[in-house]
Amino acid sequence: KTTAEVEELMIKIERDKADAAEKKAVVEVEEAAAAKKAAECKEIADSAQAGLAEALPALAAAVECLKNLKTSDISEVSKYSKPPDLVVLVLKGLCIMFGTAPTMEGQAGSK
Repeated sequence: KTTAEVEELMIKIERDKADAAEKKAVVEVEEAAAAKKAAECKEIADSAQAGLAEALPALAAAVECLKNLKTSDISEVSKYSKPPDLVVLVLKGLCIMFGTAPTMEGQAGSK
């Protein structure tokens, strides 16, 4: 190859090196931003996992209590003309869980 062709290739290589350096700088900035986001996501995931680990035993205990619930327990509550406040609170919570409106029926609803 001639000297002119070699010099032309050298100029092209230098230009390509400059372009590559610019792209590398942009990629490094984006990589740093992605690493920061990943750290934030990991922190959120760890927090959620800790909350889940705390809630799962309570859920298991609640499911176990529901398994022990008898029809007679529910019918006893329906016979109250004025149920205790805690009973009302629990039943409202159950209505929310099952997506039904909390209406009074039976003896309590007739008043």
